[in-house]
Amino acid sequence: MLNYWVFLLRTGIDGKSAVDIARELFQKFKTLRTMSGIDIIEFKKISGLKDAKIAHIKAAIELGRRMMSEEKAFEGLIEEYEIHAVK
Repeated sequence: MLNYWVFLLRTGIDGKSAVDIARELFQKFKTLRTMSGIDIIEFKKISGLKDAKIAHIKAAIELGRRMMSEEKAFEGLIEEYEIHAVK
């Protein structure tokens, strides 16, 4: 999981690599679910995170949320189809 965030962050800052920043993100917020509800101000407390990187993080979390939502909707359609097909 950490590798994906390192890829998303791309670069670090002087004395702090993208790996260090990603590690700090997960040490501070623990889970993606927690991270999804975090305010931008809280993200800015981590050195190396500015507006652009925070926007990338928030966008990635939102894309993941939407993907999960679509998958659940699709699964519901399949189940509904299977119920009607059996009748």
